[in-house]
Amino acid sequence: MSMQDLDLAMDLIFREGIGRFNGPQPESLIRRAEQALDVRFPPTYRRFLSCLGRGGIAPDDIHGLTDERFEGFPDVVWLTLDARRITPSYPRSYILVSTTGDGGDYCIDVSQTTPEGDSPIVERWFDEPGGTRIAYDDFGAFLLDLVRHGASSLEM
Repeated sequence: MSMQDLDLAMDLIFREGIGRFNGPQPESLIRRAEQALDVRFPPTYRRFLSCLGRGGIAPDDIHGLTDERFEGFPDVVWLTLDARRITPSYPRSYILVSTTGDGGDYCIDVSQTTPEGDSPIVERWFDEPGGTRIAYDDFGAFLLDLVRHGASSLEM
């Protein structure tokens, strides 16, 4: 359901005006980001970057691409490379796409792939042994969950 979840999430974002995003990023920048991280982005995350770029749905930030320099928050390249530098055991297969809000990270784990080429989102706490679990089947499910929580908070 990965692309279907992503399509539904983006439909809600555009139709309901949920969140804030910096806008589409060019394929050339997406390829450069993959090269900088030495990974291949899963199809759902790649499409998110090409349609929305980066942004957030209060209170959550969704890391993406800011510009060709890959500098600073919330740039996914900068944040992932910084996590690798600070924590030598940080898996090279992880792409840091958000935080949990309570000390953990949400990462795409590209070492695991579905037949469609997508990868799960894992929750990871670096100060806890075995502090990793699969939180979402893929980026589409992750984004849809954030959008639904964002939409419900607007209704209150």
